[in-house]
Amino acid sequence: MIMAAGDWAIKRTAVYTLELLAPLVLII
Repeated sequence: MIMAAGDWAIKRTAVYTLELLAPLVLII
């Protein structure tokens, strides 16, 4: 249960990071 929650948090953070970096990549 804890590992599943941690895995979900990592995926959530990865998606959030991609959303933040996407505009920067498009600008560059």
